[in-house]
Amino acid sequence: MTKGSVLFVGLDPRLMNLEGAPAGTADTIQQGVDRSMSELAEAGYMATYCSLAEDDPHAERAVRVALSEHPFAYVVIGAGLRLLPRHTILFEALVAAVIETASGTRLAFNATPGDAADAVRRQLER
Repeated sequence: MTKGSVLFVGLDPRLMNLEGAPAGTADTIQQGVDRSMSELAEAGYMATYCSLAEDDPHAERAVRVALSEHPFAYVVIGAGLRLLPRHTILFEALVAAVIETASGTRLAFNATPGDAADAVRRQLER
């Protein structure tokens, strides 16, 4: 039985400029994402990963489409989208997309690629 569904939104580390990224190499970041997806599934969540290219002008639309295709209880927006100043405009657009497309969905924010499950758990404690 699933506890709910989670949309985990992050930048594709293979397509990302890693300059200034706190999480390390593309492999390290991808391993963290994979760990998060496994932990979410093990905790009983149906998790979907929405991988974005940082320079994709349609990234916001991809998130809006994902949100319109399935009702998600939680949306985790990855740290790479929040912590690097060059992504601020995209981060703001993604938050707006969640609010406008999926009102009632809880937003969660991870600190590392591997702790998305912890971000969802924090929302349960609120």
